[in-house]
Amino acid sequence: MRLSSFGSLSYFRKENSPKDAPARCTDGCLIDCPYDARKVYIEHGNEWFRSVAAGRASPTDAEVESALKSGPYGRCVYQCDNNVVDHQVVSMEFEDSITAIFSMSGFTPDCSRSIKVMGTKGQIKAHTVPHTIEVSKFVTHPYLESRTIAFQDLDGHSGGDAGIMQSFCAYIKGDINTSGITDIGISTENHLLCFAAEQSRLNNGAVVEMNDF
Repeated sequence: MRLSSFGSLSYFRKENSPKDAPARCTDGCLIDCPYDARKVYIEHGNEWFRSVAAGRASPTDAEVESALKSGPYGRCVYQCDNNVVDHQVVSMEFEDSITAIFSMSGFTPDCSRSIKVMGTKGQIKAHTVPHTIEVSKFVTHPYLESRTIAFQDLDGHSGGDAGIMQSFCAYIKGDINTSGITDIGISTENHLLCFAAEQSRLNNGAVVEMNDF
């Protein structure tokens, strides 16, 4: 298995900061900015955004505002010390010539995830927004036979956080056969893929052979 990755922090940089923008969104910024922390965490922020910014559950608007004035979430997005990429792609080749592409971008109105699995006889597409899974079969017409499955949205990574904690607590209590616990080898491989992707990205997209890595 091998992979290659490209990506960078290319836009959220000080040289792209709007003229006269202060260091913090709460320092009298008059610019109509889509990344205004007050919009993100107070006006349009969901409960998770608000609680993270304020450091407590169910904070009031005043508490969120106070946290933005002094905490890290109130800083101008262009003038932070953040070094995380704002866009990235990872191309992977697995056994039997199976290929996969992962793409991440901070430039979208959708705070969501999607997946598309393409096979020889059909494909599966899934989205967290909207909450649907579409199964299509390749018959006479590419999408002549398909069905869409709607699923309920859950808090915490679409229910993943709660599921992990439930499985962890069950395991601690002695239920070692509980469902939802992955093999340590699978979890290790997942982490190694991420580390290898970062190594490739930092080396101009050089191909990383996982057996050597």
